[in-house]
Amino acid sequence: MPLNSKEILIENYLKSKLPNVIFNKLTYGNGNSYPDHIQYQIGSNRDLIDSKYFYKSQKEFIHFTTFDVAKSIISNCHFRMYNLYNMNDPREYTFANREFYELIKNKEDPKINLFLLSMCKPILFSEDSGIEFNMWRLYADDGKGIGLKVSFDKTNSYKWEDYYLSQIYYGIEERNVLSDTYKFISRNSLPSPKTEINFSQIACFHKPKFYHLENEVRLLADYREFKVQGSSYYSTDERERIFPLINEDTEKRIATNLPVRFLELPIYSKVYPHAVKEYTKIPYPTIKEIIIGHKHKSNYKEIELEFQNLCMRHLGYLPIIKMSRISKWFV
Repeated sequence: MPLNSKEILIENYLKSKLPNVIFNKLTYGNGNSYPDHIQYQIGSNRDLIDSKYFYKSQKEFIHFTTFDVAKSIISNCHFRMYNLYNMNDPREYTFANREFYELIKNKEDPKINLFLLSMCKPILFSEDSGIEFNMWRLYADDGKGIGLKVSFDKTNSYKWEDYYLSQIYYGIEERNVLSDTYKFISRNSLPSPKTEINFSQIACFHKPKFYHLENEVRLLADYREFKVQGSSYYSTDERERIFPLINEDTEKRIATNLPVRFLELPIYSKVYPHAVKEYTKIPYPTIKEIIIGHKHKSNYKEIELEFQNLCMRHLGYLPIIKMSRISKWFV
């Protein structure tokens, strides 16, 4: 069906404001011959390859966490990617997606079924040590936690489905591109079919300027129920689910009265090779380094030995284990 003048205007605007982001058109309606809604959505990671939302640099990052959680990650051979209900700042998602979020039909879908893993660029460890100190303070139990350096296969990210990796863009100026796009489409939509846009994935890659020193990179898993391309699920021949494994965090649900859930993202292990290793459409990180927080300076050797034993028992390989560089400023 040929495009009408309004659709041409909208598609040209999308190309100018969000260059190289490929949008898929989903049409739906009330069962009549003609759809009464057209929605533009991002279908998969491949639709972002030539845009700023596709991370092309070396895929090694630091994930800060507590001491006990770091041990749990290694022992269980997976990261927990939490849904948006577990955000430290619950306003983050609506910061970039404000107008769209007000009109989305199922507001719970993205908040329940989008999952995030927050990391930061390793350049953090070669820049101002004051910034690194704040990261340890805020995200690694005030220096008593651990930094895990993880690596993703650079070539496989082009094949990922349901997963997106991007640096975070900070500030109102970056956000306004999404906000202005939504407003433009709303103004220029025909009464029927009504044109809508859904950019839930890239909205998760925007944060207020306040957080800009974090140098954050996010891995996003998209298992929403309502999207252009359905999610991929993997099972054994006996139909037992292999991936994704999504669970409720009962403790956090009780504490917050919110539907906090997490997705188990497997990490590379020689001891327990995971079935998803065979599926190139899923990220499969390797732990490269374990960085011990500066407040463990006095018992570093004991902790080093503990992590060596954990890694060999559960991963079957030994990452580099070292002390945080800022420990030299602490007694």
